[in-house]
Amino acid sequence: MDISIVAFEKFTDIDVFLLWDLLKRVNSPDWNVRILGEQTHHTSKSGLTIPMHGKFCLKSYLLAFQR
Repeated sequence: MDISIVAFEKFTDIDVFLLWDLLKRVNSPDWNVRILGEQTHHTSKSGLTIPMHGKFCLKSYLLAFQR
Protein backbone atom coordinates (compact mmCIF):
# COMPACT_ATOMS: atom_id res chain seq x y z
CA MET A 1 0.00 0.00 0.00
CA ASP A 2 1.33 3.44 -0.93
CA ILE A 3 0.90 6.02 1.83
CA SER A 4 1.79 9.65 1.20
CA ILE A 5 2.29 12.38 3.75
CA VAL A 6 2.00 15.77 2.06
CA ALA A 7 4.25 18.56 3.37
CA PHE A 8 4.05 22.23 2.44
CA GLU A 9 6.43 25.09 3.13
CA LYS A 10 6.38 26.06 6.83
CA PHE A 11 4.85 22.71 7.82
CA THR A 12 4.71 21.93 11.52
CA ASP A 13 7.15 19.25 12.61
CA ILE A 14 4.59 17.26 14.58
CA ASP A 15 2.22 17.02 11.58
CA VAL A 16 4.84 15.38 9.38
CA PHE A 17 7.33 13.65 11.67
CA LEU A 18 4.88 12.16 14.15
CA LEU A 19 2.85 10.59 11.36
CA TRP A 20 6.03 9.44 9.57
CA ASP A 21 7.34 7.83 12.75
CA LEU A 22 4.08 6.07 13.59
CA LEU A 23 3.55 4.71 10.07
CA LYS A 24 7.16 3.52 9.72
CA ARG A 25 6.93 1.68 13.07
CA VAL A 26 4.21 -0.57 11.65
CA ASN A 27 7.05 -2.19 9.68
CA SER A 28 4.78 -3.85 7.16
CA PRO A 29 6.68 -5.01 4.06
CA ASP A 30 3.86 -3.99 1.71
CA TRP A 31 3.58 -0.42 3.10
CA ASN A 32 5.45 2.29 1.21
CA VAL A 33 5.41 5.53 3.24
CA ARG A 34 6.67 8.68 1.52
CA ILE A 35 6.74 12.42 2.17
CA LEU A 36 5.63 14.43 -0.86
CA GLY A 37 5.78 18.16 -1.53
CA GLU A 38 5.37 20.74 -4.27
CA GLN A 39 9.13 21.43 -4.19
CA THR A 40 12.18 19.19 -3.86
CA HIS A 41 12.78 20.43 -0.28
CA HIS A 42 10.52 22.05 2.30
CA THR A 43 11.38 23.90 5.50
CA SER A 44 9.37 23.51 8.69
CA LYS A 45 8.28 26.35 10.97
CA SER A 46 11.19 25.46 13.25
CA GLY A 47 13.69 25.83 10.39
CA LEU A 48 14.41 22.19 9.57
CA THR A 49 14.76 21.62 5.82
CA ILE A 50 14.01 18.11 4.55
CA PRO A 51 14.11 16.56 1.06
CA MET A 52 10.87 15.22 -0.35
CA HIS A 53 10.58 11.64 -1.60
CA GLY A 54 8.49 12.79 -4.54
CA LYS A 55 6.46 15.59 -6.05
CA PHE A 56 2.86 16.48 -5.21
CA CYS A 57 0.91 18.88 -7.41
CA LEU A 58 -1.96 20.44 -5.47
CA LYS A 59 -3.56 21.88 -8.61
CA SER A 60 -3.70 18.47 -10.33
CA TYR A 61 -5.07 16.89 -7.18
CA LEU A 62 -7.84 19.48 -6.83
CA LEU A 63 -8.82 19.11 -10.49
CA ALA A 64 -9.03 15.33 -10.18
CA PHE A 65 -10.95 15.58 -6.90
CA GLN A 66 -13.65 17.81 -8.45
CA ARG A 67 -14.62 15.18 -11.05
